[in-house]
Amino acid sequence: MATQSNVCRRADSRFHIEIGVAAQSPRLTLSILQLQGESSPLLWAPGTLLTDQSAQEHALIVEAIKNRDEQRAQMLSVEHCEREAKVLIEHHLRLATAEQRGGYRV
Repeated sequence: MATQSNVCRRADSRFHIEIGVAAQSPRLTLSILQLQGESSPLLWAPGTLLTDQSAQEHALIVEAIKNRDEQRAQMLSVEHCEREAKVLIEHHLRLATAEQRGGYRV
């Protein structure tokens, strides 16, 4: 049975991969596939990613692409990636801190 988190994780990964496909860049698509494989389980671990915020960011990126607003699409994409990187760093720090205390509380 698929959990809501798994459904969201797959949709998020599919969004990122489709951006690479739409750009018609095999190199970008391959990089996205690799990054999604490495980061997706961590981004969607309990207590990490805000699904509503990601969905809103994705919608804004798609809107900018539809409007052919390259600068806005790039700016929104960079902000989205930076936020996800921050989430990963914060999650890593929580895990490292918990490990030092003798537990893996997230």
